[in-house]
Amino acid sequence: MNLPEPVVVFVLAVLQGVAEFLPISSSGHLVVVGELLGSTGGAGLNVVLHFGTLVSIVVFYRRRILELLKSDRRVIPLLVVGTIPAGAIGVFIKKSHEYGAPRIDWILENSLLAGFMLVMTGYMLLLLNRLKGGEDEYQSIGVGRALLIGIAQAVALLPGISRSGATIVTGTACGMTRLSAATWSFLLAIPAIGGAMLLELLDIVQGETAIQTAPQ
Repeated sequence: MNLPEPVVVFVLAVLQGVAEFLPISSSGHLVVVGELLGSTGGAGLNVVLHFGTLVSIVVFYRRRILELLKSDRRVIPLLVVGTIPAGAIGVFIKKSHEYGAPRIDWILENSLLAGFMLVMTGYMLLLLNRLKGGEDEYQSIGVGRALLIGIAQAVALLPGISRSGATIVTGTACGMTRLSAATWSFLLAIPAIGGAMLLELLDIVQGETAIQTAPQ
């Protein structure tokens, strides 16, 4: 399906905006819909989408972020701990070929894998519906739970696995209230999405990824 470039950009941007705040994997839907449209949007659009998502999360959770900077500063290192797994694996996937390993970044745009993982996300949401959750707020979690939720976020690098869904399910299973698990999930998204945006920008600057968004 060869649509004009502005139409492709508009469709993918709307899809990202709708799917990012729902536990349905925006990345998976972007890959599948991009395949149908004949374009994944290109690195330039990915940067714009990441930036838009980051701004919307910061605006929505601005009060929580201010609390982190004032009274909840003890959880800032836990956010760092929770970001390490996704950061390390994300860099490995994007940069492994620079160290003589085979390229594996193709998995991030594989529509067949994304379709299969979207089914896995559906099962994960069914599991969430059965979890009662605990009574713990995110301010009370320790390094162990922060790392475990971070590992769940790293698994969600696979297209089709919902990042918010994986982290909320894990947080709820670890004894957090659903609301607190959701809040922690989106606070954890800030460094994760920011890091992904920086990787895309580095690829563009280094000339490794094309900037165009037109269908190929």
